[in-house]
Amino acid sequence: MDMMQDRVFDFDGVRFFRLTSPSIKLPLAQLYPRSINQEIFPDTQTEIPVSAWLVEYGDKLVLIDAGINRHGEDQLPVSHGAGPTLFDQMELFGKKPEDVSMVILTHLHLDHVGWNTLFEDGAWKPAFPEATYYMARAEINYLLSEKGNAEGGDRIFTNSILPLFLDNQVTVISAPRAEITKGIEYQSYPGHSPGHSVVWFRTPNAELCFCGDIFHSVRQITQPSLSSSFCRNTVQALSSRKTFLKHAAARGALVCTAHLSSPSAGFIVRSGAGWAWKPLQST
Repeated sequence: MDMMQDRVFDFDGVRFFRLTSPSIKLPLAQLYPRSINQEIFPDTQTEIPVSAWLVEYGDKLVLIDAGINRHGEDQLPVSHGAGPTLFDQMELFGKKPEDVSMVILTHLHLDHVGWNTLFEDGAWKPAFPEATYYMARAEINYLLSEKGNAEGGDRIFTNSILPLFLDNQVTVISAPRAEITKGIEYQSYPGHSPGHSVVWFRTPNAELCFCGDIFHSVRQITQPSLSSSFCRNTVQALSSRKTFLKHAAARGALVCTAHLSSPSAGFIVRSGAGWAWKPLQST
């Protein structure tokens, strides 16, 4: 399959690219262990795609999330070393790490921060030397908490976040809603993680957004009460998911996801009393 297929998008004057990491593999019943109706989850493996996004926005090149690096592959059930790295893919699109001016992190889970840094000369260093990294304060606080440390947050912070602070490349966002720069808004939708956020981009005639882990599958769009095993607060995650679905549908926004299958971008549309997923058609 052509590497460029379903990877390059043009929407209302904005050009953006999907960058992939190895898929996470686990049983469906493990992904949705809190489901009341276990019959809908056969004892089979499922693959969860992992996508980051590179956006040309005016004179800025913006990276949304940073995927899984090779070290992260050792800590997650993925196909080790499968496929080109995030930087290999950027090169295919004619982009270099030093071209990136902003890295905006929806949250700080292992599969979203991997390529924040590179291990060079015995130390972790920022991978995007000219970029400002944006992240939620609530995410940092959780990584450094006792509960977060028990879940591996100390290692994520040490490897993928602390080097950014040491090089003065971080802007921490405390407000539930903040304009990062003209046309780019960072809005909190907590539950999957304490500071989980969605990144909204205004375009000339529409909006597009990058929704992180609001959902991991289309099933959570049609059944929003379903929370994954990765959600830290399922009650809060449900509330945020319903709010986001309502917002995205009402605003007609193009939604770019972290974990839906190719093309991983589409629209939330009303379907009866609920919602459905309408994938973006390839051009």
